[in-house]
Amino acid sequence: MTNPDELADPIFSDEPQYAGDTFPSTTMNFTTDISFGPVTLSGLGELVDGGHMVNAVAYLNTIRNVWPGCSEAQAMDEAGQRDQLTALERARCIRAFNSDDVFVED
Repeated sequence: MTNPDELADPIFSDEPQYAGDTFPSTTMNFTTDISFGPVTLSGLGELVDGGHMVNAVAYLNTIRNVWPGCSEAQAMDEAGQRDQLTALERARCIRAFNSDDVFVED
């Protein structure tokens, strides 16, 4: 999108855009076991950092008008106040402009 902060309809570029790597740049796993006689307590942890993905849950729930992050913008649109929404808010929250491109997140 070329105008995310303007109070206007979103303008999408026809050129492919690089949003970032899809795979994490860092992945770490750690595990530990503690034994007390016949009982063993195990723990496993994982850290993943970096990478980008489409937040499909937000996108699909926005289309259904049940995503909390868009409830205010959708209410403003229904009240005829679309002119007070930024292009990014319109692209994310208003069905006429919805695109999964704006739901790419770290």
